[in-house]
Amino acid sequence: MKAVIYSRFSSTQQREASTEDQARNCRRRIEAEGWQLVGYFKDEAISGSIADRPGYVAMHKAAVAHEFDLLIVDDLSRLSRDQVESERSIRRLEFGGVRIIGVSDGYDSQSKSRKVQRGVRGLMNEIYLDDLKDKTHRGLAGQALKKFWAGGKPYGYRLVQLKDGARLDAYGNPEVIGTQLVIDEEQAAIVREIFSLYASDWSQRAIAAALNERGVASPGSAWRGRVVRRANGWLSSTIHALVENELYRGRLHWNKSEWRKDPDSGKRKVRARPQSEWISHEMAELRIIDELLWDRVIARRQRAAVRGAGVRAAMQRVGHTGRGGPKYAFSGLLRCGICGSSMVVIGGTGAFRAYGCSGNKDGGNAICPNGIAVRQSIVQSRLLAPIKNELLTPQKLDALRRRVAQKVAAAPKGANPARISELRREIQNLTDAIATGALKVSPALAGRLTVTEGELARLTALVAKPAAKIVDLPARIMARFHTW
Repeated sequence: MKAVIYSRFSSTQQREASTEDQARNCRRRIEAEGWQLVGYFKDEAISGSIADRPGYVAMHKAAVAHEFDLLIVDDLSRLSRDQVESERSIRRLEFGGVRIIGVSDGYDSQSKSRKVQRGVRGLMNEIYLDDLKDKTHRGLAGQALKKFWAGGKPYGYRLVQLKDGARLDAYGNPEVIGTQLVIDEEQAAIVREIFSLYASDWSQRAIAAALNERGVASPGSAWRGRVVRRANGWLSSTIHALVENELYRGRLHWNKSEWRKDPDSGKRKVRARPQSEWISHEMAELRIIDELLWDRVIARRQRAAVRGAGVRAAMQRVGHTGRGGPKYAFSGLLRCGICGSSMVVIGGTGAFRAYGCSGNKDGGNAICPNGIAVRQSIVQSRLLAPIKNELLTPQKLDALRRRVAQKVAAAPKGANPARISELRREIQNLTDAIATGALKVSPALAGRLTVTEGELARLTALVAKPAAKIVDLPARIMARFHTW
């Protein structure tokens, strides 16, 4: 039996040997059983609530390739602390014929009680994560209330630990009681330059490109909820986050947002918290931007907001109601061959609309030298040609027409004839009763007649609707497709 080990630890504060400690425990079980160890996968300093861990993904790929028969973990929480992801992962592995052994918690996927055991374990893991989240948030809130810094390192500042000599840690050193921000004058000069350029109507992309050309080091992922994925460069989104940050005017806010996992995509997304939950302080010692410059930036942002609202209103009028899905045929599918960034629409309209590298677009040549713009019509004609050639042959179109005709013939023809007869009888009975004087015309009776007659007219129209247009749908699809 071929076995592999998977180990993981979550925090950078844990020892790197943690994964080796888990692996050592797993190896003892493998040796005791006489199994053959053929692989070892691990993830270090990555939360178990995240599914796209490199080692975790590689392990699943190896399982699909049938490279091993047994997966050995220290306990099921190493696979995932998300109950849904854990169950999905285990079912996927078991379906592929992989036996899962949890050394410390005694889990065995061949046991009859495995579903109960992993259900209880999964629930305990999620409760552990929720409890850890609450305790961490409570501790950070306490620091923020004391005017200590409780986030990542913001651009323009240095982090300085405050220690209490009267309180010693386990090693006899002064205990750290909090972290304060101190202005970094070199970075602060860049912050002032960015605000000045933005207030002077420079675009965010132009500012980012200028900084990249000069080789100015970027802040990277300094802002919570605004992680920059492309490394070592300023982007328009970086500039946008910076000019919105009130910290530069000496106003500190904590708890403005939180991370939540999207249950559909599995990705973490930032959500704004209500202002009533914020912890805010006026801290003049952290001011980098004077109030006059801040007001100029606010005025520029307000003008941009008004223009944006006008654009959205115009799109509403022409039927574009927002992001309901990809706007163009290859949105989200094309990648730059140089830097790997997404290829996005960078300009033009109609037949002149063009794709370009988003890295070059947002950060300039210093981020990516690929400034090529490819017309959307060329991209679509080249990539859709194989589909046209393979799927729209006369034989396949004839087969599609036959299938559509069969479906139309088998489908109910419009409305239920029994319901139409029932409505006609009801109208006839009401009109007869009124004509003979058995019923007097009242607003309620008139309303009832109107509703009944309206339903009859709608159902009768459905019965009369021809099916020829539906049967001819393949030809219309082909005609539209050939215009691409």
